[in-house]
Amino acid sequence: MNSSNDSLAMQRITRLVDENSFIEIGSLVTARSTDFNLAATDTPSDGVITGHGLIDGNLVFIYSQDASVLNGTIGEMHAKKIAAVYDMAMKMGAPVIGFIDCAGVRLQESVDALDGFGLIYAKEVAASGVVPQISAVFGSCGGGLAVVPALSDFAFIEESKGKMFVNSPNAIDGNRIEKCDTSSAAFQADENGCIDATGTEDEILADIRELVGMLPLNNEGDVYTDECADDLNRACESMDAMKGDPRYLLSEISDSHTFFETKAGYARDMVTGFIKLNGMTVGAVANCTTVYDEEGKESEKFDNVLSAKGCEKAAEFVSFCDAFEIPVLTLTNVKGYKACKCSEKRLAKALAHLTSAFAGATCPKVNLITGEAYGTAYVAMNSKSIGADFVYAWPDAKVGMMDADLAVKIMYADASADELAEKAKEYDALQGSVMTAARRGYVDLIVDPADSPNRIFQKVEDMGAKPVGILLTHGHFDHIMAVQAVKAEYQIPVYACRQEEEMLREPSVNMTDRMHKPCSVRPDVFLEDLQVFEAAGFSIQMLHTPGHTKGSCCYYLKDERVLFSGDTLFCGSVGRTDFPGGSSREIRESLHKLLNALPDETNVYPGHDTSTTIGYEKRYNPFV
Repeated sequence: MNSSNDSLAMQRITRLVDENSFIEIGSLVTARSTDFNLAATDTPSDGVITGHGLIDGNLVFIYSQDASVLNGTIGEMHAKKIAAVYDMAMKMGAPVIGFIDCAGVRLQESVDALDGFGLIYAKEVAASGVVPQISAVFGSCGGGLAVVPALSDFAFIEESKGKMFVNSPNAIDGNRIEKCDTSSAAFQADENGCIDATGTEDEILADIRELVGMLPLNNEGDVYTDECADDLNRACESMDAMKGDPRYLLSEISDSHTFFETKAGYARDMVTGFIKLNGMTVGAVANCTTVYDEEGKESEKFDNVLSAKGCEKAAEFVSFCDAFEIPVLTLTNVKGYKACKCSEKRLAKALAHLTSAFAGATCPKVNLITGEAYGTAYVAMNSKSIGADFVYAWPDAKVGMMDADLAVKIMYADASADELAEKAKEYDALQGSVMTAARRGYVDLIVDPADSPNRIFQKVEDMGAKPVGILLTHGHFDHIMAVQAVKAEYQIPVYACRQEEEMLREPSVNMTDRMHKPCSVRPDVFLEDLQVFEAAGFSIQMLHTPGHTKGSCCYYLKDERVLFSGDTLFCGSVGRTDFPGGSSREIRESLHKLLNALPDETNVYPGHDTSTTIGYEKRYNPFV
């Protein structure tokens, strides 16, 4: 610490950062204006302390407004200091943290102060999606200053002294502060959607430290990871019973039960926040029907429907995760839309924002259906149809257009009660079953709520299937990390293309070392291009299709008219070529090889995303 300043503004910084890590910048700056006796007024640091420090060893840039200097008001030099902090943060790739305690615009500086407000706004907009921005309101934050925490990615407010408002409560027609304090922490957290959490100063500082420890420092693609000491295979036996409260579910599946909830008081029917999975930070979005108190008793209930506020909250969160390449996990339990006048005013636009956020996000996206997944409300909740990379579902999940009873009442309006009951049973089996969705490729895997490997193995057996071999299309981490466990459980051989031997063997090449779980696979059978072999009563031909990796391959079952294309061919696309061993030229050549050799009616099942046909790809794939 290189400053002798002992103001409350400096104390807040000292309590936030690692000991003796803060370096103040611009401590000698004072107000430049001399109008209205400012020349005779001492303005140390012009009312804002700026600099950089460390949080758990991570670089952060900080500004803290000093209310003891002209009430913390923003003037020309005050604003330029904050702008300079943003410039340095973006250059260094580090988060910006702002402590707000300010009476607003400095009247003595008029247009210069107004320009300062605009300068701060512009820097926040420029930093959006580049470095994380965190604000904490510790005193007054009124008028145009309320834009500052609203532009931040995350905002906190002190529960008793913090005041945030555009118009003061008494300036609102028909309102009085004693009637409704619209500036209070509670109102701002629960009603306006800008505030992530309230608390004491110490609680907020602790929250900021925890949040910084979970977020990437910038948008360069380095998702925050740390060592995981938790048992990744532990069973979570009570998940099914508690599925209404995603806060509990997310805490259960997260490393060491870590869950950092964002905007906890706002739109409580939708939960957003961060968890850890094997040391990696993952963003979570979840429908909520029940809130349990500390004693495990129900304290709140919600319908499993999408509201306008919930959609807006989720869309904003997904967009942040996408900007910083944070994977997104969705827990879906939704059957429709909130039906009230207040929500209806904004619902269509909010749904559009949510759909756009999920569909446009290029970060990894996984969906777990825990209950109902009905209608277009489900489609908007990170369904495979709008781009989910992988969709899991619990065995009792319902996936379809609507509840079976309601559907048959519409289709058979004149039927008797017995007929309706019979038709509902039929509709549920044919159109509302999770198995039906899985058979059509909209659900990738049905998993037990406890979600342990042993239970997944048991589920395979329950379905009447017995694996006889493992066919590897290539050696990337997301295709091989379970190979050894499955092989050991069922005592079955592993097949792979000869050219993929090195990738399968070397963790640094197959990228499992990046997952902190180095994995080396040694196949029992290496196959040559066009080689035909027998497995499970099928005649299978291996087709070497390099491009995604050097040894990428597909498996063709001629008699069944089926191709398992791995990551070579997707519906309307091809696999990535920017990983080790990838080649854009080779993957195009492989695509042409498949399309020229196989019949149009061949059904194609890629390693990710929806199924397709060879005929469809001939007509519509842009890489042809």
